[in-house]
Formats: sequence, C-alpha cells, structure tokens
Amino acid sequence: MASKDDIFIATDTGSCEIPGDPVPFVFTRGQTKVRANHPALKQVGWYFELLDHSVGVVDYDAPKSRS
Repeated sequence: MASKDDIFIATDTGSCEIPGDPVPFVFTRGQTKVRANHPALKQVGWYFELLDHSVGVVDYDAPKSRS
C-alpha cells in the first residue's frame, strides 16, 4: 500500500475525468508526476507507477481540504 507521500509517474499519455473538476486531467508519459492521494490514481491508476523517492518532485498534488 502506498503512503500519501509516495510519488507516481505516468507510464502512458492520456486524460481522465476527475469528479467535480470541469476540465479533464491530462497526463504525459514519463513527465506527469502525482502524489499517491491524487484523484487521477483512482480513475486511471494503471497508467502510473511508483517513482523512486530520490526524485522527490511532484507536478500535481491532491487539492487541499478547506476545512
């Protein structure tokens, strides 16, 4: 099981619908990096793989809760 701080990188190029977001989320193979709690992983997680922790740069974090 991935921790919320794990980073995943796209293994393919594509897009997906994120519930509540009017704009499709677009990801690019070998470039787009997201944290484990990003909603795209629930939608199309098979297009991402765990990235080595030493890289440590993320493109898209999950939205912060406003509460």
